[in-house]
Amino acid sequence: MRILFMTYFYPPLGGIPPQRSIRLSRALKRLGVDIVVLTTSNRQGWTDLDPSLLEKVKSLQVVRTPSPGTDALSKKRPLLTQVPKLLLIKLMNVLFMDYMFAWNFTAFFKAFSIIRKSKVDFVYNSTPPFSPFLTTALLKLFFPKIKVIGDFRDSFLKYPGIFETGNRLKNRLRYLFCRLWERLLIRHIDIFFTVSPPIREEYLNRYTLIKPGQFHIIYNGYDEEDWADTGSYKRGDKFRITYTGTFPLLCSPENFLKGYALAVKENERLKEVGEILMVGSFKRKDQADFNSFPYPELLRVEPPKPLKEAIRLQVISDVNLLVISSAGKNQVVTGKLFEYMRSGRPILALAPEGPAREIILKSRMGIVVDPDDIQGIKEAILKLFRDWETDALYVNPPEGFVEQFNSCALAKKFIEILERYL
Repeated sequence: MRILFMTYFYPPLGGIPPQRSIRLSRALKRLGVDIVVLTTSNRQGWTDLDPSLLEKVKSLQVVRTPSPGTDALSKKRPLLTQVPKLLLIKLMNVLFMDYMFAWNFTAFFKAFSIIRKSKVDFVYNSTPPFSPFLTTALLKLFFPKIKVIGDFRDSFLKYPGIFETGNRLKNRLRYLFCRLWERLLIRHIDIFFTVSPPIREEYLNRYTLIKPGQFHIIYNGYDEEDWADTGSYKRGDKFRITYTGTFPLLCSPENFLKGYALAVKENERLKEVGEILMVGSFKRKDQADFNSFPYPELLRVEPPKPLKEAIRLQVISDVNLLVISSAGKNQVVTGKLFEYMRSGRPILALAPEGPAREIILKSRMGIVVDPDDIQGIKEAILKLFRDWETDALYVNPPEGFVEQFNSCALAKKFIEILERYL
């Protein structure tokens, strides 16, 4: 089995977007699949870099092509000289799904060359971004026997915040063009994967041409090797709640901080031994929430860490915080959830009804509160704090529950599905 594995986000780009592709590509390689990764060679304006991730993918064959004109605007050049680039980015965002659209110009020719030189059974594309499906559709026209795999980490038309921010007319036009592009490109995909049942149901309901047997769920999971040499938990003098990562659009720490402030008012001992650690790249809105927190001495905000260090912080934390917005994100089962589960510490999850909430409840690894229930958040913090004070803060998941999300176990399921198409 030979797979051309297209993914826009890949090391050294860091943060959440590349993690699923890293885990899956590495696991497929370990299981003997012949895989060629096709990705971008420039930063595309992505500010979250983690060069340490390059070590994880050094055993894979990685081919890179540039994404023309989509690097970040330079601070060293006059803004006026960069107007054409700015207009190009804006145009691609409205008419062509996303500003990464230009990658198709180089990705298609490189993919075409790879397929011509050696037989490829499957072309895989990880989204978002969604625009590279144009490349897979064109490849399907030239090589009709190849099976195209679409892996939807998020819903295209319900991607949180994408049509809700900024100019209303621009958002409406963007939605109409994106809907048109999706209709044109979806018919060229043979096998569909996604990260959660709601996204699968959305696409099956929207497109009758997609058969239920074509659409499969592979959760994000975790890579066991990431936990080597990350230490172990030891109760310290501080009751620490840790958040690692970023807050996506329509998601913020505001309600958690409000709940924590109420908890401090009710139990002032939290002033002495409480600690909140926020590690990541945060939006202006998040920074404003941090600045308005009434107990700044309890809050530490640190810049993004390499993945290994972020996991170590999860392992040694008393509680790990998960925040999923009630506005459009209930479809998603974020990879952070599986990292937290593997780290083995209690999870405080602010999550609406949806698959992430269900998994946490089944795992018996934490407390789940509606993200808009500030009183409920306060009560959850106080309960976790009482358990910490009495040395009763631990988790007891069902046997084998966490292990089912190991990336190798998920990759085996992925391979079994693909073998039906050979």
